[in-house]
Amino acid sequence: MIEQVIGGTSQRLADLPDAGAILDATVLDGRVLILREQGLQRTMLADGSTDLMVRFDGTARSGFFVPGGREMAVFQVTVDNPQAEFGLETLVGLYRPAGDSAQVVLSLPQVEQALGTTADGQSLYLLPRGQDPSFGRLLLASLETGAVGAELPIEGEVFAVLSPDGRYLATTVPQGALNLYDLVSQPLTPRVFALPQSPSHAWGLLWSPDSRFLYFLLRPGGLYDEPASSYGLWRLEVDSGAISRFAAISEPEGFLAIDHDGRWLVWGSQDGTVRVWEAQTGRQVAQMSPFRVDVKTFSPDGQWLLLRHVQEDRAALVRLPEGTPESLPLPSAATVAGWR
Repeated sequence: MIEQVIGGTSQRLADLPDAGAILDATVLDGRVLILREQGLQRTMLADGSTDLMVRFDGTARSGFFVPGGREMAVFQVTVDNPQAEFGLETLVGLYRPAGDSAQVVLSLPQVEQALGTTADGQSLYLLPRGQDPSFGRLLLASLETGAVGAELPIEGEVFAVLSPDGRYLATTVPQGALNLYDLVSQPLTPRVFALPQSPSHAWGLLWSPDSRFLYFLLRPGGLYDEPASSYGLWRLEVDSGAISRFAAISEPEGFLAIDHDGRWLVWGSQDGTVRVWEAQTGRQVAQMSPFRVDVKTFSPDGQWLLLRHVQEDRAALVRLPEGTPESLPLPSAATVAGWR
């Protein structure tokens, strides 16, 4: 494990025992948590000590840390299980810094996607996933007991994103609309927002950190078309229901990211152009190229943006809002855990 100091040198923090391929990593309360094929590793930043906190019964094929956990890290992995549907089962686990403990709290014999936690952080929303891109229900599972307490009826295809406050679920539908569910209201009836430039569809949904805005790429045609261009970057204001164009871009695909405070919005297109806007005003503050990247992450204070070049052992560290990049070495196989 390596730590790179901005404007300084890198240093080795720890030698990690082999536990298979790294799936994801995050930093929490002076610790680095690492999801691996065999289990969950924890490394203390103070002394580099590393322990395998949870060992999986099968080999994990994929895994990630779930957004929204309070004073704990929630993780999901999909592991081999010949007895399960499609030969895979979903495990959900917790790591609690208080007590330095970890455990698997939920095991489901099918593929599920954890979307995030409820507003109180006590339960987890899970979306059943399979070969069909459509979905019709949302599971609500307790992080304390692991019990599935409710199945909520929803409608959507391809995209389903939970707001950071755990209140709203946005889904895309083929008929040129967005569905927005208020998960704390009953009955669970969606607000349906017709999209501009019909026929069109929303692609690549992203919430602002305060859950006030939903950003998306507006593309021509149906949800399963492959358009050559787009109508730009748009956003939905949740309270008013207003949909407006945020930025005039024409690329049909790329990545969209926002910093922790919702100050900077970043778009990266397939041709390697990266644009940075001030989210509140829509003012573009930086444009860089060529930057075809596979990792993008903001520092906690929003002053730095890290962009790793695709299939290259280097990255760009961009100071905001100036947009001035400086190069630093970063192996293409490295997993970026976070900042401190």
